[in-house]
Amino acid sequence: MKERLAALGQRIAEIESLLRESEIITGNGASNGVIEVGSVVTVTKPDGSVSKFTIVDSLEAVPRDGRISDASPIGSALLGCKLGDTVSVQVPNRTLELTVTEVH
Repeated sequence: MKERLAALGQRIAEIESLLRESEIITGNGASNGVIEVGSVVTVTKPDGSVSKFTIVDSLEAVPRDGRISDASPIGSALLGCKLGDTVSVQVPNRTLELTVTEVH
């Protein structure tokens, strides 16, 4: 029981620290057409397949739901891009070419 309480106390301290250091991001991203944290981005691969991502902070990332971290290979490659830009992203075992087809 004491170990459980100690672990909970440590977790509470971690969450309080995250809240103190957090930064509120206003707007919905890409207000100026440039991909940033909060942007919803649609990309097309050379084979014509389409993927849609929301660029989020690493603590909010859930890749299977399309929420990718700004620190991930794809997320960091897309930051700063605009509609029509093409990026090459090195991922395990291959390089992806992604063309930005929508930014919100």
